[in-house]
Formats: sequence, structure tokens, C-alpha cells
Amino acid sequence: MTKAADVTSQIWEMANRLRGNMDASEYRNYILGFMFYRYLSERQEKYLFENQILEGINSIEEVNEEYAKEATDDDLVDYLADIAESQGYAIEPQYTWKTIVNAVN
Repeated sequence: MTKAADVTSQIWEMANRLRGNMDASEYRNYILGFMFYRYLSERQEKYLFENQILEGINSIEEVNEEYAKEATDDDLVDYLADIAESQGYAIEPQYTWKTIVNAVN
């Protein structure tokens, strides 16, 4: 078995264990929601990075951490307004995909 096939097999096995007794179509709805939320969160990070909204960052990997540092108190309202105006939505720092994943880990 190739390495890619082995990884794919392991991912499907983990997904099936997580799904448990849940119907596959119902499980799909949850997974698609997570995928879409991740997309929105990463799209927001890309916006913050490409438009240099945050100061002092050199790579997109630094965006989430810097966003959490800078977007506090009154500044949070300003960041959210700016992001929402441009993107049509805004995710607070504590609810970004990376923050949630870090909390889970």
C-alpha cells in the first residue's frame, strides 16, 4: 500500500469511528459545516494579511496570534467592523479556526 493510500485509509477509519451510529448523510452535514467555517476563518486571515491590517507580521502563519493580541476591548469593535465591511462577516479572535483547534489540542 502506498503512503497516500495508507493515510487515506487511516483518515476514513477515524471518520467512521467519530461518526459512530450517526447516519452518514447526517455526519456529512456536520463535516461540511466545519469545512465551511474553516474556509471562512482562513479567508479572514488572508484578508488581514494581504491588506496589512495587522502591524508587524511577516507571514500568514502569524495572523491569528497577532489578531488575538491586537483585537481587544474597543479595538475589537473596529476590527470586526472593518472585516465585516470587506468580507460580509467577521469572526472574533477567540472563535477563529486556529484558536479552536489550538484549544482542542
